[in-house]
Parts: sequence; structure tokens; C-alpha cells
Amino acid sequence: MTLRKTTMKCLQIICLCLKYEPLPKFPYMIRFHAVFCNSDLKELPSFLESCPNLKSLVLELEEYKKNEPLVFSSSSVPECLRSSLEYVELKTPISGARAEMKLVKYFLENSAVLKKFKVCLGYRRMNQESTIFMELLRLKRCSASCELVVELEETCPMYMFL
Repeated sequence: MTLRKTTMKCLQIICLCLKYEPLPKFPYMIRFHAVFCNSDLKELPSFLESCPNLKSLVLELEEYKKNEPLVFSSSSVPECLRSSLEYVELKTPISGARAEMKLVKYFLENSAVLKKFKVCLGYRRMNQESTIFMELLRLKRCSASCELVVELEETCPMYMFL
């Protein structure tokens, strides 16, 4: 399933009309490609909670502005992170901003069966890339078998760490 910004807005309106009822469950969804705006990222845990058997998540940030902070709440851990999520990819290049690292940290620290986490770096200068890379390596991981793949914005592999 692919969820774009307009579809998400419709779902939010429906939820408001239902007086804050939770989203319906999608127990058979195993792959989810989500496109969020910065300001809508706070809804991500709710959407993930609706997909208890999710195995693969590809996340993009649309209308993403590097200087605009990501609005993300990491207070809850959806069931799929504890039991089924094996692959996460952040397609939007990150620059090492605090909010971006918080999002990466959320998945690495809470995904118990994660096998692969793929992230793209948005810097073109080696000293900035290596600083962000080292910060990524220092993040704790819930899954001991999680492979962290870091790529340059041009999508050619830069580093791979097991």
C-alpha cells in the first residue's frame, strides 16, 4: 500500500468525524510505502499501529525542507515494531538534524526483529557525511541482527555496517 499526502489528509478528516476513533486495522498489510509532510509525521505511530503485521516500511518526506523541524512523537511503540517489522527505508536524504536522528533512533531502538535499515545521506562533503555516519553507528539497536545501510544521495552505496 502506498499512502500519499492527500490520502492521509482524507483519513485524518474521517478520524475527526468519527470523534477520534482509531484508524481501522489492516492485519494483512505487510508492505507500506508512506509519503508524509513534515507536519504529518506525528501521525506515523498511529498508522503503524493499524498495521500489526507490517514487514516492510518505505518512508518519504514530501515537501521536506531541511531547515524545518520534523514533528514526530516517539511516545508509543506500535506492535509491528515489536514483532514483525524487518525492513525500513528512509528515502528522503537526511542531513543529521536532531529531528531526523530522532526518527532513525526511534526505529533502531524499538524494532525488535529489524533485519535492515536503509538511510540516505544528503551531504556532498565527506567530513559531514562521515560525522553523520559515525553518529548513526553509535545509535543503539534493539535487533542484534540489524544491518544498517547508509547511502549517498546519488543512491550509490557508501557504507554497510552489520
